[in-house]
Amino acid sequence: VVGALYAMGYNASQIEEILISNAWQDMLDDSFHRKDLDIGQKRWAPYGTLNLEMESNLEPKLPSGVWVGNNLNLELAKVFAIAGGGRNFDQLPIPFGCVATDLLSGEPVIFREGSLMQAVRASLSIPSIIQPFQYDGRLFIDGGVSQNLPIKEAKEMGAIHTVAIKTNSSLRTRQELKNLIQVLDQTINIGMTRNVHTSLNECDLLLEPNLQEYRSTDYHLAAQIIAAGEEYALAQLDAIQSFKDSLGMGGGKQERPAQAPFTEKQPLGSLSIIGNENLSSAKIKEYLDLGLKNPYSAEEIVEACRKAWNSQLFLTIYPVMDSQDGVWHVNIHVKERTRQQLSIILNYTSEEGINAGAIFKLNNILLSNSVFQSAFTLGGKSEYNVDYVKNFGNLWGSYFRIFHNYSMHRRYYYDSDFSKIASVKAAELGINGGVGIFASKLVNAEAFLYSFRTKLYRDISEVAEIDSLYTISGAGFKAYHESLDDYYFPMAGLRSSLKFNLARSSQVSDYLYSKMYSSSQLYEPIYDWLSLKLGLEIGSWFGRQQINIDPFYLGGS
Repeated sequence: VVGALYAMGYNASQIEEILISNAWQDMLDDSFHRKDLDIGQKRWAPYGTLNLEMESNLEPKLPSGVWVGNNLNLELAKVFAIAGGGRNFDQLPIPFGCVATDLLSGEPVIFREGSLMQAVRASLSIPSIIQPFQYDGRLFIDGGVSQNLPIKEAKEMGAIHTVAIKTNSSLRTRQELKNLIQVLDQTINIGMTRNVHTSLNECDLLLEPNLQEYRSTDYHLAAQIIAAGEEYALAQLDAIQSFKDSLGMGGGKQERPAQAPFTEKQPLGSLSIIGNENLSSAKIKEYLDLGLKNPYSAEEIVEACRKAWNSQLFLTIYPVMDSQDGVWHVNIHVKERTRQQLSIILNYTSEEGINAGAIFKLNNILLSNSVFQSAFTLGGKSEYNVDYVKNFGNLWGSYFRIFHNYSMHRRYYYDSDFSKIASVKAAELGINGGVGIFASKLVNAEAFLYSFRTKLYRDISEVAEIDSLYTISGAGFKAYHESLDDYYFPMAGLRSSLKFNLARSSQVSDYLYSKMYSSSQLYEPIYDWLSLKLGLEIGSWFGRQQINIDPFYLGGS
């Protein structure tokens, strides 16, 4: 990254600003942030202790790296947008080349033309940490695996004299090998250290700052690492000046090419989709929402890809931008998620104990723009359910839904002091069908019909009243809004829901009632680690045959 920026014409201060101002560690986070999802995706709570892609034969597959790196792709696309998408790197202000390792052959590959962003990205795919990068039909991993100090390659590019900077981190001690990431980093570093030593004798000047206390994953310490390098360079000024004198360069200030011009908004001349398999190019362009001839900055094009990524349909989606005569020509490279996914569930609650299960999910298979989910859990609460949703529209639209479930769980009875006094086992079989609308990040609303049949079994007490078998059927309406930053541990945002149930026909329902329930929670951050919560709950039963609870309640927090 640093070498490419320097070759583009950025000076040391500008490069330092880019490195320090970006949270590189966060760019490796592939999790979706709740606040960035559209309301249609929030119809389901985030579940799954472990989420796996599945092959077309339904065989689960383990990921090829801890991180996919889509956010890293997007940041690099923005940083290197002004370099264009198809050029000879010798035409940069300073000729440039970078090395990646072909994952299949193990051979080093030198990139000297094409997309600078893709070349740099291919060269930094740390094996097992960041998934291999696909470029030009090949899979690449970090160039340091095959050649971490490419002196020979630099001379092949035309260099007569070479200056090498040795910055790879030292090997970890036994006490520092505490987790998977550290062991993987050590394994990679062993190979890199060995191939560095074979190249040291070929360089004319070796600079080796003391970075023993830093690791290759210490992105958050960029400022300290830069300071350590600057301190070392100042201490080596005499040696550096002597080397310059030996080349006849003298002591004067070297003139450097000007930085490549940064372009602001430009009209979009062309937009192509590359790498899609199941989703059509037209559908992907709908998610991007970029109009031809409309003016965009590089950052806006990147943000359009980020928004499309939040649809959860892509493992990676990033742009390669090329500016020609003041017009953007953009290729969007995508790698779709498999249409079959498996999630493993493991949780614990004080009332239900340990529950374990799995969720099987199909995207866009039964019908286009549809989701089918089948889930089961075993434990304190045993259940299975099938949920099918067919959408009409992407960010705005309508849908119909069919939901079927069966569950076996305990129901508890409490006294006036809220102590458990009895419990019964309940077996419930139900079906629900509805139609609804969803509106971007605003609201999801649904009208539905429901019916469920319940069988109660005496459990641990003779006190509880038991209606051994009954059926309840009716209609309802529900609406939901959510802008939380996190589902389980929110610090900011609003969650609000409203639900009506009406079971009014004795021909299909053993109990007749009407019920309304509404709930809202507002979270307002006070500090980074502290948030204020305001909550309001309100509800009531109407026309219930047997009233044994308060017909109206109001609560808050």
